[in-house]
Amino acid sequence: MTIPREKLEPKRTGRDPLIALALAAIAGTALDRWAGPWGTFAWLAATTILCLAGSTCRGPIGKAILLLAFATLAAAWHHARRFD
Repeated sequence: MTIPREKLEPKRTGRDPLIALALAAIAGTALDRWAGPWGTFAWLAATTILCLAGSTCRGPIGKAILLLAFATLAAAWHHARRFD
């Protein structure tokens, strides 16, 4: 008995969630590079606040806030690696 090929292959939706996370990380790194006097703890505080706000919102607004939180986390990582 053979399984049809349609059942074996994953369903493609046309959207890859990792692309959005990668772009958010790039934007966060660039933002830290040119943002000025923001320290690592300021970026981590912004990440925490955005995570709390994003977890309470539903729909596209909540997803956008969580992407911003990921961008600020990338900025905190960049600042810690480069300046601290």
